[in-house]
Amino acid sequence: MRPLNADKRPTPDTRSGEVGVLPVSSGRFISGLSNRLMRKAKAHLQGKGKWIYGLPVVAAAFVGLTAFSFFDDGSSNDGVSSNSMMSAVGFPIRSLIVNGSNEVAAQDVEFTLASQLQGSMFTFDTDMARETLLQNPWLKSAFVRKVYPDTIAIDVVERQPFAFWKASDAITVIARDGVVLGEASPEHLKFPQVVGQGANLVASEFMSVISRFPEIGKRASGFVRVAHRRWDIVFRNGIKVLLPEEGWQEALADLDKMQEQKSILEREIVQIDMRLPDRLVLRLDEQIAQERRDRLEKILKRSWHRT
Repeated sequence: MRPLNADKRPTPDTRSGEVGVLPVSSGRFISGLSNRLMRKAKAHLQGKGKWIYGLPVVAAAFVGLTAFSFFDDGSSNDGVSSNSMMSAVGFPIRSLIVNGSNEVAAQDVEFTLASQLQGSMFTFDTDMARETLLQNPWLKSAFVRKVYPDTIAIDVVERQPFAFWKASDAITVIARDGVVLGEASPEHLKFPQVVGQGANLVASEFMSVISRFPEIGKRASGFVRVAHRRWDIVFRNGIKVLLPEEGWQEALADLDKMQEQKSILEREIVQIDMRLPDRLVLRLDEQIAQERRDRLEKILKRSWHRT
């Protein structure tokens, strides 16, 4: 359980107001009367066999409180509100419990809900709190409940980092559903790298197919989305494989087979074009290609002299 501002009194925060439970600073007559009514009710309820006599006192306290809240339009000079009244009679929010959080700290949740946590248990809106929390992209879902007498409990499910995505000059970390979680950091370099506009929206499907071919996956350094239509794979040794728009799953299976049988990804080539359905186009490194042309020319010259 995390108490709100357990280690210090509430102090103004310039970001969005005070965090925690604010003390009631006005409406002394009404709040004092309510406090006296509640103390009297508790005294009656503590005695064995006398609980029935405390009911009228409790009822009177709530009737008075409800009447005050009804007539108060929030525009009085002394600033008394229904929230402060509820807190004054013994129903402030004192504790916040956050379960399931890792990337989002409990302190961040407290700061996000600061203005709502200043009220009372009765006026705290769980649906509004949930909507507020889900504005954080790290949170996939949130369940907010009240645990009386003074605790708000929140169960969250976070999105998990899936890949880091480069589009234009921005490098961000994304979840499996394509939601941008925030700026990428060095710790995210262990995740796959996807590049190109719209790559974040289709990366999950593509990477699930890649996972069927571990030899390709471990050699690849990045996956590039081209014109929202197809993928290129860039390998660590510089080879680029151009996959077709249609039938790219079958092309990956063919590439994996060629690697297994012929070690094609270890050859002195720079590009494998698989976009044509009836042929494979290989492009050699320019220097290697020139050396091969020179060797072929020498062979042809020797053959010509013999004739």
